[in-house]
Amino acid sequence: MDETIIELVKEVQEEEDKITEEEAQEEIISESIQKGILIMDDDEIVFEERLLMDGKIAIRIPNSFDVLPQELMMLKYPNERRPQLILTDDSFIINVTFNHTNSTVVNEEIENFKTVMLKTLQSLQPDSQYFENGVKVINGRNVGFFDVLSRSSDGEIYNWMFCVELEGRALLCSLNCTADLIDIWKPIFKGVMDSFRVCQPLSSKEE
Repeated sequence: MDETIIELVKEVQEEEDKITEEEAQEEIISESIQKGILIMDDDEIVFEERLLMDGKIAIRIPNSFDVLPQELMMLKYPNERRPQLILTDDSFIINVTFNHTNSTVVNEEIENFKTVMLKTLQSLQPDSQYFENGVKVINGRNVGFFDVLSRSSDGEIYNWMFCVELEGRALLCSLNCTADLIDIWKPIFKGVMDSFRVCQPLSSKEE
């Protein structure tokens, strides 16, 4: 076999092995988050389920996260369209935000809603880097997701974003951190999303 072809086959195999390892690691992290304790190197992160948005949703996040103080909220999110709820770590670098929009949507329409939202963001921020996007069923709900690395006044910010139907309207969630923390927090953000659940019945087209 030609040496060039052999090298190409080898590269493809190595890439497939890498993806498999990453998926396995993400699964371990997700399971650890569901159990409540994640060991990262020598650090132990304790996760607890929080009931948020007046008890309408539940999600597992580190127990050290707290609501971002109002004065810092105004600084970090100066736009009037800031998220309705922002939870953050002690350094205010890692954040989880929620915004229950006025955009009507039902569970069956989440994939299309995610696609429109992603295309809109790409048109507004063409210089940002976009990575994964898709739809996953989590606790009986369609959850649309994508991630993006973009510039802000604080430098490069990484966002893992997902959307879901809540009371017939789109609920948007963003988990973000600085660019230097992507390798650590991206798989954790995925695991946090896997813990998400809505504490209300589905809205549907038939209703």
